Amino acid sequence: MESSAQAATFRPLVLRFSRKGTAGIVRTSATKAAEARTSSGLGFDWAELVTQDSEVISQYLRAGQVAVLVVDQDLDPQLAHLTEWVGASPGSIRILISEHADLHLIRQAINRGRIYRIAQSHDEVDELVEAGLREFHREIQRVELVRESARQNRELEELTLSLESRVEERTQNILVSKEQEEDKLNRIRRLVKFIKQMTQISSIEELLSVIRNDLRGFHHVVSPILIFPVGVDEHNVVYFSKTQIQLRTLGAGFRAVKSGQQSLGGEDDTLPGLLANVLVRPVAKLLRLEIELQNRPALLVVEHTGNARELKALENHLIERRKPFGMSLDRLLLEMENNFSSYRWEKTFDNLKSPISIIDRQMSVLRSNRQFNAGAGAVANGPTEHRRGSCHRIFAGREALCEGCPVPQVMETGLTQTGVVQAGGQAFEVHSYPIHLQHGGPITNIVNIYVDITPQRELQRRLLQNEKMSAIGLLAGNIAHELNNPLTGLRSLAQVLALQVEPEGTMAQDLKEIEKASARCQTIIRNLLDFTTPGAQPLQTTTMDAIVEKTLPFLKSMLRNHRLDLQLHAEKANIEVEPNLIQQVVFNLINNACQAMKKSGTLGLETRVQDGEIVLTVSDTGGGIPPEVQSRIFEPFFTTKSEGHGTGLGLSLSKEIVEKFGGRIGFETEPGTGTRFFVRLPVKGRA
Repeated sequence: MESSAQAATFRPLVLRFSRKGTAGIVRTSATKAAEARTSSGLGFDWAELVTQDSEVISQYLRAGQVAVLVVDQDLDPQLAHLTEWVGASPGSIRILISEHADLHLIRQAINRGRIYRIAQSHDEVDELVEAGLREFHREIQRVELVRESARQNRELEELTLSLESRVEERTQNILVSKEQEEDKLNRIRRLVKFIKQMTQISSIEELLSVIRNDLRGFHHVVSPILIFPVGVDEHNVVYFSKTQIQLRTLGAGFRAVKSGQQSLGGEDDTLPGLLANVLVRPVAKLLRLEIELQNRPALLVVEHTGNARELKALENHLIERRKPFGMSLDRLLLEMENNFSSYRWEKTFDNLKSPISIIDRQMSVLRSNRQFNAGAGAVANGPTEHRRGSCHRIFAGREALCEGCPVPQVMETGLTQTGVVQAGGQAFEVHSYPIHLQHGGPITNIVNIYVDITPQRELQRRLLQNEKMSAIGLLAGNIAHELNNPLTGLRSLAQVLALQVEPEGTMAQDLKEIEKASARCQTIIRNLLDFTTPGAQPLQTTTMDAIVEKTLPFLKSMLRNHRLDLQLHAEKANIEVEPNLIQQVVFNLINNACQAMKKSGTLGLETRVQDGEIVLTVSDTGGGIPPEVQSRIFEPFFTTKSEGHGTGLGLSLSKEIVEKFGGRIGFETEPGTGTRFFVRLPVKGRA
């Protein structure tokens, strides 16, 4: 405050050592302002003194009141006074007036006289004086700041001295507690490391190993033991047996009992005996630490041989780690439960008898069970555990959407739909259920459940076939009854009349023809009855040629518009079959061939013996079988005929009959040219 007051009353002086001007005080800040030369303003009062007496200047300089010193070189040609005055008042601002200053003089003025500025004329002096006053004022302020700083430093030194004793005292305390703080810091570091390890472990065994390593600093600790709940009434005990980690399961007799930090194992005196039985060795003193889990508590048991002080340190150490340890154990148990639930769900999902798939809106399979993956697509592309691709490609082995698939209807209506699809020669009833991940949102996925209805379809097919054959048999029986009596009378009458006429006459020949025609009609009726006889018949030895010849009369009306090319070359090769069933095969193949020829064509029937087999070939000159349906023609109820013209049972039934007698059925086709069906049956000897 004192320095500030002195600064406020200080009036800086400008000294001019010059012949120009009147000696004495010539100007002040007031006169300067009156002359309107201080437009910027200096902000403080000052005075100007002009003198030619160097002694006067020296006195003022020694008094310390000179702010700016202006020296005219005319009065100090060698700058001797200027050099002297530098030492008298080093803080003053020095200006040299030199109209003809050379480089040597300027260098000397700067180096020895510490000149602020050099004026080449007296006209420049006033402006330089104001600049010098400003510089001096700034220097005064800097000096004042330095003084204030020095004062504050002194006060700070006093404060420092007063604090040194306190610091000394506290230093002693710090030195005393430094070891404790270092121990605390190391403990925190170990705890942070422990927490980090807890976040990285992936198994219960690894968890117990981390605990064991963390307790190595306690030399009196024997081994940690972890007891945690599994299932409803069971607990697992994980412990070290030398360097190996062992696991034992305790039954329902081991109960969780809360008692502060001692929570599992019933009463305190029961746990040592229980663990001794588990470990098959005596156990040391036990420290029990309860670990809180989401469902039931776990227990960390530490064997130790320490005293009370060591036991307290061990307790504190474990309590610090209880929460991260519990969180890690809880996470591991939850992962184990999730993995087990996922495994159980996977096994349940895969062991369901019905194929199941979960698809997206693009029909791509997201998840499927084993039965789905083993569908027709597995036959075409090879089996795999989890297939990727469209459901119709994986399950049915086709690139196009399955006929009868209910998924498009689910997409359109948003409701559960049911349809029937064919895959791998089997019929499946597909139940499609929409899935909305967001309530009220669009369908995101669809669950398809495939129920194999092939047995029901097969039963339906058999019932239909039996009903059809029974109806035909009933009709044939009635026809046979109505026709056989007149035919028998007609045949008998023809035989009687033949005895009464000339054997060589025309009448006798006509009567023989009547008898032959009657016999042929009776044979046709008998074959029709055999063909329509329901139920299984005993195996008979016959020939394929005989079966073909017995079947052709039933198809005369169908063959009326086509040319028959009959080539029978196996009349002596026997087959062992049920003739009426093989007749059905021949009937179906000829019927299909005739229907395939929209206009007049050629029906080929050929039998031959090849490689120990009877081969029946039925060919037509129709339009052929389209490639996209060739793989499905033997599927039950599959037909390309218009409604009312086919049931889709003929070829599937024929395949079943042929395979029943150890044979095979196949075909060759060329679109636009025709189709050839081959029936191969094993030869059972020669006639």
